[in-house]
Amino acid sequence: MAEMQRHKTEILDGITKGVVWETQWEKFQQVLGQLIGIFSLTEDPAHTLMWSHYASQHYGIVVEFDKNHHWFNQKIVPADEFRHLVQVTYTQNPFPRTWKQLNGADVLYTKNAEWNYEREWRIIRPLKDGTEVSPGKFCFDVPASAVRSIIFGVRTTSTLDKEIRTAIAGNSDLAHVCFKRAKLVAGGKIEVVDAP
Repeated sequence: MAEMQRHKTEILDGITKGVVWETQWEKFQQVLGQLIGIFSLTEDPAHTLMWSHYASQHYGIVVEFDKNHHWFNQKIVPADEFRHLVQVTYTQNPFPRTWKQLNGADVLYTKNAEWNYEREWRIIRPLKDGTEVSPGKFCFDVPASAVRSIIFGVRTTSTLDKEIRTAIAGNSDLAHVCFKRAKLVAGGKIEVVDAP
């Protein structure tokens, strides 16, 4: 009985610590969300699910950036975990279970393995470096010279296509930008081709 009672105490203690940790972890994430902004990018402009999830069911567009542009590497010091492109790591159970396991880079650049199809890269910047465009919403200016192309979705309307082309034609800083189109091919796959 004493052994069973000891085991019961350990289990209850573990459950209590788990509940406390989950509460602390949620608060930590909320605070982090009020301090930093995450600019998420993919290395795969032809992934069907990415178009479905992030480009309005293929009606939207994708902006292709030059990853070698200096804007994507603005570290202040060599050990800076912000202001530069970092590839996301995908793992099972990515979140720490205790404060001792907490590692800044892991928290910022790790996601659950089920998201690995995204092939995500991130730039994380302090929100104070951005411009608050409405309460709680911040924007960061990406230089026009960092934009390489606009990829129209399979379902992008001719109205949106024309509107974007007109806006780009009216901005001499974007004269270098080319246009591409996502196209459905065999097996429901997407192929990105040049668009006149």
